[in-house]
Amino acid sequence: MKLVHQLPLALGAALLVAAGAGLFGVLQMNRAAHTYERLVSVDDAQARAVDEALVAFKNQVQNGKDILVRGKDPAHFQKYWGAFEKYEAAAQDTTEKLAQALPPGEAREKIERFNVLHKQMGVAFRAALGKFEASGFDIAVGDRATGRSTASIAIPPLPCANPAKRSSRRPPPPSAGRKPSKRAPCSKA
Repeated sequence: MKLVHQLPLALGAALLVAAGAGLFGVLQMNRAAHTYERLVSVDDAQARAVDEALVAFKNQVQNGKDILVRGKDPAHFQKYWGAFEKYEAAAQDTTEKLAQALPPGEAREKIERFNVLHKQMGVAFRAALGKFEASGFDIAVGDRATGRSTASIAIPPLPCANPAKRSSRRPPPPSAGRKPSKRAPCSKA
């Protein structure tokens, strides 16, 4: 074959390879754009749901404290008890919906555990509230009753699923007032 025919064929082949590489690049960029869109729409919505649940939970706790401080007055008791129940329901509803939306994994397990422990905390607070009312709305009695009844509801960390991923490092020394953890910390690897 003559050089006059080989040169255009080689140039045409090079153009086809370049066009294929360009098409591949465009498809990869499109896939990355879809991944980013998912991050913005789904993951951001889940993060906002967690924030909403956190705000509702903090408001619930604050209203529980307000019941203890101002609950002797029946009007204040009703006001703060209504708010406590409203925020309790909001936190529970938000996290239940979030748990259903999350894919199986650590985040979903933590939200599901929060739901269970949050319900237990509500039951424990109601029991403590009964003691508070029985004492004639004595703040000290209410504080002791709620402190003891909700202290065991703290969310413990998830254990490592894979023992090989446990860190060989020792945990840091406990800070003042905290008991040291009996579990070895998980490594990030």
